[in-house]
Amino acid sequence: MKRILLISLVSLVLFGCEERKVTEEMLIGDWRCDFAQQIAKWKDGAFQDYGKIERGKDLIKYFMKDGTLYFNFGNPTSYPFNLASYYDQSEIIKFLDNHNIKQQKSITYISHDKYETVDVMEDIYTNNSENIKTKTKLVCERVQQ
Repeated sequence: MKRILLISLVSLVLFGCEERKVTEEMLIGDWRCDFAQQIAKWKDGAFQDYGKIERGKDLIKYFMKDGTLYFNFGNPTSYPFNLASYYDQSEIIKFLDNHNIKQQKSITYISHDKYETVDVMEDIYTNNSENIKTKTKLVCERVQQ
């Protein structure tokens, strides 16, 4: 009995403690993504509940160039992808001329061929009239070649 317990413990230590997370290497390639987006409007000094869910599908291609991970939606412009910002649980705040943008992002490993992101962005204007909060969720699966 002690021997079985010891073998199980050694197996767990050697093989079962690996943290599963999305990596740059994993992302390289083509992905089919389902997205769901909701918007909350500003009223009486606070954001209201999220509205209707808008759904869609998109293809995303990730690739490395000069040591930087990029993504592309199938158009001529590619954008750098900062994967670390999805694991940093702090809010990203950008101060612009007449408004501030507050953003919080997360990414979840589901399998080597599937991941999920959630991005919540608040766009807060100094005059309070056009404040908006957007929640976007992507569930992406690798396109098998």
